This record gives sequence, structure tokens and C-alpha cells, in this order.
Amino acid sequence: LSGIRKEILLYLDDGPRSLAEIRERFDITSPEVSPRIKELIEHHLVKLEGKKYHLTTIGQVIVNKLKPLIDTIDVFETYPEFWESHNLKNIPNELLYHISEIKNFKILEDDITDLDRTKSEFYNIISSSKWVAGVTSVFDDSFIELSINLTMSGFPSSVVFSREVYNIINNNYPKFFRDIIKYDHANYYVYNKDVKMSYIVTDICLFLSLYYSNNKFDISSNLISQDTSSINWGISLFEHYKKNAKSIKEFV
Repeated sequence: LSGIRKEILLYLDDGPRSLAEIRERFDITSPEVSPRIKELIEHHLVKLEGKKYHLTTIGQVIVNKLKPLIDTIDVFETYPEFWESHNLKNIPNELLYHISEIKNFKILEDDITDLDRTKSEFYNIISSSKWVAGVTSVFDDSFIELSINLTMSGFPSSVVFSREVYNIINNNYPKFFRDIIKYDHANYYVYNKDVKMSYIVTDICLFLSLYYSNNKFDISSNLISQDTSSINWGISLFEHYKKNAKSIKEFV
């Protein structure tokens, strides 16, 4: 089911089509498309009723299974170098197998003319959002000031820290967690296992940063998507880590 046959099946999933409509959709002549339709009919995937072609029940089942596969391939074929060079092992299988839900994304990279491009975008996302949730195994000094400012302004935030990041903050900013737990809208957690990622999800965006395959953190490239499907995927990823983490209140 490759090439034009696959495309015809997906096209017919939107509704019955005439031969003329199929030809126009794919900009091909009848001698080119007719043999492909005949093959689909012979395999009981397509049927002709009146003057329009329909998916058979078998065809509908095939397309239902085919779409997620195509969507998954599309994700990995979009910026393939990014996926091939990064560690995906800390994405739980149930979400890795649904990675096709990450849609309409781009990879934002720092370049020599703008070394803070990704950080600036990160802050723009936060400033435009109504809430934020995230997981991090990376510490940046600017996080402390940002968290305090957000908390003081009543901004809802939930963050899962790796144990290593928790230790860094607790050792260098001993009052931070004691002060933060006073606020119900700031919910922080500690995850004791290894976390090879750092990401946030908000009501408007998914912002995902990964480690390279050699386990060094990639500080200059990030996946960004404002698609609702991507945001929901990011929320599910956060919930996975949250349910396996302990509240910061247990440590303070």
C-alpha cells in the first residue's frame, strides 16, 4: 500500500470520490490512476457504487491502522537529524508509541547570531501562558528568580526535579523550597530516578529539550509546538513523572 494507492485510501477516508475527483486531487491521468484503483478493488479495499469509489469495511479498518503509522513516520521524518541524535529512552513507552500526537512542531536552534534564541523563546512562552508544568534534570541559576517571580504573581506552576537538581537548589538556595511550599499554586516534586530530559508544557505550548545519545544535554536546540495535540501529549508526559515523584514537602 505504498505510493498512490496509500494516498487514494487516505483520500477516500474523507468520503466517496469520483474518478475525476481522484485524478484532480493527485494531478494524474486516468491511465495512471485506474490500475491503482483496480488493485485496491481486487484486494477488497475499495468498491465502486454508482459513479463514486468508497472504502470497503476492510479498507476502513486498514486506513484506521494506517493513519497512526503514517503520522508516526511523519514525526521522525521531520527533522530526522534531531530524533536520530537524541536520547529518547526517558520518554515512557506508552507516550513514545503515541509520539505521532506531536504535531506541527519545529526545532528551534541557537545560532552564532543569536546565542540566546531558545532561552528568549522559553521566556516568551512563560510570559504568554496561564500556567506551566515541567520536568527538569538541568539547573540554570535564572530558574530561581523566575520561580520566585511567578510564585509571587500567583502564577500556577508544577515542576518535577531530578534528585540531582533538587540537591543543587537545596544546597545553594536553602530557603527556596521552605518558602515555596507556603503557596498552594506552586507544586514542586522530586523524582529519584534518572531523567534525561528537560521540558515544559503550558496552555499554549510544548517546549521539549533532550539529551544527545551520548547523554550530554543539548543546550541549543528545542522542539516547540503550539498544537493542542502536542500540548495534551506534554501534559500526559508530566503526569507520568509526577505520579512517580514525591512532593517537595516530604523533603523540607
